[in-house]
Amino acid sequence: MGQRVAGRRRRSKPTPVSRERRRAQQRAVRQRLGDAIAGVIRAAIEAALEAEVTALMGRARYARRAAAPLRRAGVRCTQWGQDWAPRLVRAGHYTRTLLTALAAVVVRVPRLGCRCRGTVPVEFATLGRYERVWGDVQERARQLAGLCLGLRDAREVLAWDNGQPLACSTLQGWGHQAAPLAAEMRGRRKRHAQWIVQHGEDLPEIRNWKWGTAR
Repeated sequence: MGQRVAGRRRRSKPTPVSRERRRAQQRAVRQRLGDAIAGVIRAAIEAALEAEVTALMGRARYARRAAAPLRRAGVRCTQWGQDWAPRLVRAGHYTRTLLTALAAVVVRVPRLGCRCRGTVPVEFATLGRYERVWGDVQERARQLAGLCLGLRDAREVLAWDNGQPLACSTLQGWGHQAAPLAAEMRGRRKRHAQWIVQHGEDLPEIRNWKWGTAR
């Protein structure tokens, strides 16, 4: 007689997770991701600002003034008008809230001073003097305007990325800069549709176009 084989145990299904718990967990993970991204952005901007200060002064942080080359720094003291690099000193930082496409961060912007205790105004290439919005946010807003997205929808898209809703008036001002491009795109789409109706095929300039081809 054949040997009887024991049947396989029936596996029990895992306990289902509620929708509220899953959403809460996803929000927590997204928050941690946002904090990590904000930290990377903050560190990169502050490092770029510090590198600009080092280039102006001609010496790294904690280096002696004698190590700086005897040259003009291109920035002047407001008290005596001195612009020699060895006379520049680091005068601490001030904080500024900066809105980027991925996160809103608080960065430490370096201050410069002079040995005569005067202040030295600096225009950074990394960050404008009164800039509160990073350039990539404006580029993203112009792209959305070029796609003919409404102000409210563009506001929601940008707020989803960085968590900070912008005023519709601000987005409208940026969108006006992309208005010529949007008008050109709408005109080309209209011309393309008319050409297809008249000739039954695509326009000659895109008829044989393929992904990956460069002109």
